[in-house]
Amino acid sequence: MKPRSDATPRRRMMTVADVARYLNVQPGTVYKLIHKGSLSAFRVAAEYRFDKDELETWISDHKEPRAEDDRVYVDVKTFEHSIDRVLNSAKGFIPLRSAWSRFLPPN
Repeated sequence: MKPRSDATPRRRMMTVADVARYLNVQPGTVYKLIHKGSLSAFRVAAEYRFDKDELETWISDHKEPRAEDDRVYVDVKTFEHSIDRVLNSAKGFIPLRSAWSRFLPPN
């Protein structure tokens, strides 16, 4: 079929499953957002549909601003445990380090 020259561009529509994957949440969370009135959707028969452009606008409106000097802190014990786990799984490939805290600068 030949495209019409007067046709408007198609809107990109998403289902609840699509939105859940896109937001990396469960479909139940998407339904909660709809019923709370936080996320706009419309119904086609018994299913909800979402305009992808509106969803992206909603995402950008709900991003929390991050300050320039905002720092991320890491728990040293958790970090050491994670490194030890990785090194133990790579035995024979990487020499094991017994005390990672000696590599950290003093407080």
